Amino acid sequence: MDRIIHFTMLASELDNRVTDQHQLSWDDLTVMLGEHDISDRKEVRMICPAQFRTDDDLIAPEPAPLKVYQKDASGAYVKDTHGDKIVERIDYPINPDTGRPYIRRCREHAIGLHFLACDFDNGITLDEAITRFSDLGLEFCFYTSFNHLKSDGIEKFRLFFPFTSMAPTDEFIARRDAICAWLGSADRVSVAVSQGYYIPTCPVERVHL
Repeated sequence: MDRIIHFTMLASELDNRVTDQHQLSWDDLTVMLGEHDISDRKEVRMICPAQFRTDDDLIAPEPAPLKVYQKDASGAYVKDTHGDKIVERIDYPINPDTGRPYIRRCREHAIGLHFLACDFDNGITLDEAITRFSDLGLEFCFYTSFNHLKSDGIEKFRLFFPFTSMAPTDEFIARRDAICAWLGSADRVSVAVSQGYYIPTCPVERVHL
């Protein structure tokens, strides 16, 4: 498959700014996702299958907010009675490259999706998934996620299915229930438009799995 795939990279799960959009052929993307990084933590960079609007085609984009939390005299965060950090204010930082606020990563700013990302955390094994979708004649790539086989027998993995053309956001949203029904045991987060997915990472003790 030689179609160009648009995607967005995120610094972390909390990264709500659209700053790092890319284009690769499907083959090159599968190569990029083909090897696991060794890490002792799950929280690494993420990939999002959505293509977002830019400053050039947004008249009044919703800016990406930045929460600033209260701190005491020692520099420690002040927390409420539930143990949550107390927000002192919300800022809207300026992107130094554009002189404008950062564009927020959200469904409203997504033009469309170029592939379907599916998380499987239980209910089906990787071999079963490969057989099922291969028998349907579908093209896809896959990798195991950070907690794969952390618990006995629990396989956790991710499949990416490229679309033959970009799925406009509204059309994708209209088909989410049908997609979930077709996927079966996949996590419903798979149909969240602006969701990010951790790149292939595993701890050193499970690198052989």
